[in-house]
Amino acid sequence: MVVSSGRSTDSYRAFPGWSLIGIVAGTLAATVAIPEFELAAMGSLRVSGIALSLGLLLGVVTAGFRSPAALFRAEHLLMFGLVYWVVLDAVQGGYELEGASREALVGSMASIGLFAAFLWIGSVLTWLIIPLHPPARLPINDLGPRFLFCAGIVCFVLGGMRVWVGCSLSPACIADSFDVSRAGRAAWMPEGGIGNWDTVLQNLRYFGYLTLPFAVALHRLQRRFGWPVLLLISFGLINLILSTAGGNRRSTGTIVGATALTWILLHPKISLRHLLILSGVAAALLLFLQAVVLWRHSGFERSFEAGKPIFSEERPGIIVDRNLYWLGQVLTMVPDYHPYIGSTGIVAIVSAPIPRSLFPSKPINRGIDLVTFTGQQGNKGFTWTCSAVGDLYLIGGYAAIIIGGLVYGLLANLCSRLLWWPSRLTGRLLFAVSAMALFVGLRDLSEIVLTGVAFLCLWGLFFAREKLLPRGRSSPAPVGSSESSQAC
Repeated sequence: MVVSSGRSTDSYRAFPGWSLIGIVAGTLAATVAIPEFELAAMGSLRVSGIALSLGLLLGVVTAGFRSPAALFRAEHLLMFGLVYWVVLDAVQGGYELEGASREALVGSMASIGLFAAFLWIGSVLTWLIIPLHPPARLPINDLGPRFLFCAGIVCFVLGGMRVWVGCSLSPACIADSFDVSRAGRAAWMPEGGIGNWDTVLQNLRYFGYLTLPFAVALHRLQRRFGWPVLLLISFGLINLILSTAGGNRRSTGTIVGATALTWILLHPKISLRHLLILSGVAAALLLFLQAVVLWRHSGFERSFEAGKPIFSEERPGIIVDRNLYWLGQVLTMVPDYHPYIGSTGIVAIVSAPIPRSLFPSKPINRGIDLVTFTGQQGNKGFTWTCSAVGDLYLIGGYAAIIIGGLVYGLLANLCSRLLWWPSRLTGRLLFAVSAMALFVGLRDLSEIVLTGVAFLCLWGLFFAREKLLPRGRSSPAPVGSSESSQAC
């Protein structure tokens, strides 16, 4: 049960035979189980969804039995991600699939399996092309408590900069920002006179993603809840609330996920108790995100006081993003009624963090108006996502899904390698943030670029520390040693 920080990689370099077998078998079973008639009915794809879920998770389960540490390999986390972001909708049957043909639904299941299979193939090819040779010493020194505390403070200040500037540091305005409905948030922010700087300040919020992970790392380093740890936890919770205000579930999931991964991976040994605690955190997070999506239009305080339930009668189960529905619409429409979007989609993904004031011609809605196509244009402010699989199909069909799966496998493999960095604390912080960026990116490819800003922020802090640290100064002792709590 050890999450090793050494150089042994045998359990990770083994050919993922069970994963590929499960994906192929699950995909075939899922496509065969799709009914011939009454496709739009709620629950019509439940059997298909269960079959595909079991196939995607077969390799994860078998690897977990061999070594619980392998559960935290980035590729395995992404298998969970595919189930959550896309296939869970089919399993729950929480909404109708009107407008999608059987051919499109078969293509949807096949596309998910194709993407997952080539993700694993891309990971294996990365092992073969780029052997793992951990450096004897990282280009950046290991981290001490003083750096973690200072970095956490910096991230707190920068992460909430949009609110601090928008409110002109008014305590009453800042307090009001914690419980603003999604509709009211657009009317609330301009009062601070931010103007064209709003998008720039929005991108600073990714620093706020790092405050809680820094707090957990500081606690693991000092092995006690001193005032610096408690202060960072308080600041991290404020950043979390600010990110959640207005209904942004992805930010909440990324912060909590990165914090949980940092916590569990910094233990020398992962026990069953740790896994149970992590499962409890995941369950609580799902319930909280459920409340976010149902309460965000009226605000948390008013919804809680009114006793509003966190489960909807119209859409039973956990509400995700209807990615399966939109994936079916994409395969129905493209390329018969709309051509592949090609480079337009790539530009839309890469330019996601760039303010439109700096890039006025930035594509809108990936260059395809699916909302009008499905007759939902009357819903003001409506947005849609069709998962990374759908985004790739929009760009270039099944060929793009294959290429995208290979690239995703490459990124996942490189992410997993962070677990073997000699600087254990640095490697696990970088892994936690980058793994969550890849996980959230399965919902929408642009999220990799957006959440990847948090990874760049973290790396920037490490790089700045390396440049500012006097040359010749010794690195702190590893996490868990008696000397580590005294390092600077």
